[in-house]
Amino acid sequence: MLGIIGAMEEEVNELLALMDVKETKEDLGYTFHIGTLGNKETVVVQGGIGKVNATVSCTLMIKNFNIDHLINIGTAGGLCQEEEVGDIVIGERVCHHDFDLTGFGRPMGRIPNLPEVYIHANEDMVRVAQEVLKDNDVRAHTGIIASGDQFVHTKEQVDKILTHFPEAMCAEMEAASIGQTCYLFQVPFIITRGLSDIFNKGNNSIQFDEYLKKASKVSAKMCYELAQKL
Repeated sequence: MLGIIGAMEEEVNELLALMDVKETKEDLGYTFHIGTLGNKETVVVQGGIGKVNATVSCTLMIKNFNIDHLINIGTAGGLCQEEEVGDIVIGERVCHHDFDLTGFGRPMGRIPNLPEVYIHANEDMVRVAQEVLKDNDVRAHTGIIASGDQFVHTKEQVDKILTHFPEAMCAEMEAASIGQTCYLFQVPFIITRGLSDIFNKGNNSIQFDEYLKKASKVSAKMCYELAQKL
């Protein structure tokens, strides 16, 4: 069964519009929608915003359903000036940009029970996502997604992230927690983010409201086509 997690209502609603939902189940306030997405048995949940919500919803999904692959969709703020609103970032790697044990001599973002700073997505899922987006003429970038429990909107925040993670392509609030949970449960995963705003390219608050629905539609279509190829 394929598991899909979205953080926000808009993201999940666009996905549910493409899905044949057979039943729903509630657990700890999270609603799991169970059915089919095309020819793939699928469960979808709105995981909520932030690392704790992401971790809990992902854990419940993996523990309660027979998940063989997991996709996390959502929106993020772009960190590169060559990016444009509506582009998709495929998270080849994810990291916690706000996890700080540097006082103990550890690199920024290094979780003690993980082998390195970055958590790697499944290579085959990354490849298929690249193919799907290319076939649909969607601009996509493959690289690092940086996560932290903060809405990144100031130069100081961006500078700090890029100082420690200079290759980070976007910042958001859930990806690394979902990646870490999947790593521990040994579930193949991929994380993608539609860019709803780009730092220092326009008014972020206006862009986020205006482009969230557009980014959610692109992500939902990508999930549908990716599900058929898994």
